[in-house]
Amino acid sequence: MNIPDTIGRWRILPPEGEEAHKGILRGTDPSNGRIVAIKTVPFHLWEDETRHPLIARLRHEAIIIPRLSHPHIITLIDHGEEAQIPYLVLDWHSGATLRDLIVQGPRPGPVRAVNLIRQTLDALDHIHAQGLTHGDLKPGNLLLTPDGDICITDFGAARQLASPYDPPPPSPALVTGTHGYMPPEQLMGQKIDRRADLFATGVILHELLLGRKPFRGGDSWEITRLVLTAAPIRPEPEDPTLPAALIAVLQQALAKRPRDRFQSAREFLQALDSIIAAA
Repeated sequence: MNIPDTIGRWRILPPEGEEAHKGILRGTDPSNGRIVAIKTVPFHLWEDETRHPLIARLRHEAIIIPRLSHPHIITLIDHGEEAQIPYLVLDWHSGATLRDLIVQGPRPGPVRAVNLIRQTLDALDHIHAQGLTHGDLKPGNLLLTPDGDICITDFGAARQLASPYDPPPPSPALVTGTHGYMPPEQLMGQKIDRRADLFATGVILHELLLGRKPFRGGDSWEITRLVLTAAPIRPEPEDPTLPAALIAVLQQALAKRPRDRFQSAREFLQALDSIIAAA
C-alpha cells in the first residue's frame, strides 16, 4: 500500500530515512501547521495478516498513554482508525533516541548519563504510581528532545500492576520485552512488577557509563544464560574509573532477585542524588 496523503485529519509529510518502514511518520495539523508524529501499522503490512498483533499494540497504547502526564513521557494528541487500522498522533521529537546517542556517540560523560537516568526514573515513578509498568524499557524507546532531555515512548507492552478491572496487554506473546534488558523473572515467564523496569534502567545506565550492555551474547539464548547466571559488573581495561558508589548503584539495580534491587524508582533516584550531593 502506498503512503496516503492524510490519515484522519492529519496531513502526512514526505518520509525521511527508515521511519516510515517502522510505521512512524511526520505529519502536520492542517489548521496550524504543527508538526506531529503519526504512529501506525507500517503501510507495507496494512493488508498483511501479520498486522493483527501490531493493531492490538496500538489500541493498547491508545488506552495507556492518556493515563500518563509527565514532562518526560510522550503525549498522545489524537488517535483514531483509518480503514480499521489504528493510528496515534504524538509529540514530534525529531526521531533521535538514546540508542542513537549510544551507538553514534559521543557517549555522554558520567554527569549527563546520571542526569538522563534521573529523568527516566522520575518518569517511571509516575508510570508506576498509575499502577503500570512499562515492560519494554530500552534506549530505543527513550526519545531525546531538542533540549537533550528524555521522553519515554512505546507503551505497547505496558502492563497493569494493581487493578484486575483494567484492560490487560493484548497478548502475553506481545509483551515479552527485549533481550538484554529483561530481568531474570521476566525471562523465565514469571509475574513482573515495577522492579523489572528498574532492572532495565540499570542496564541502560551501564550502557551509558561503559558503552556496552552488562550482558552480551551471540544470540538471545546466550544473553538469557548470562542474565540468569553471570555477574553484571565486569570491568575491562578500557573502562573509565567509576566512583565506588556508582558501581554499588549498578550492582543493586542489576541484582538477580527483585527483592535485592531498588524497590521503587524513587529509591533508585535518591541513590543517584546522594552520589551527586557527595561529589
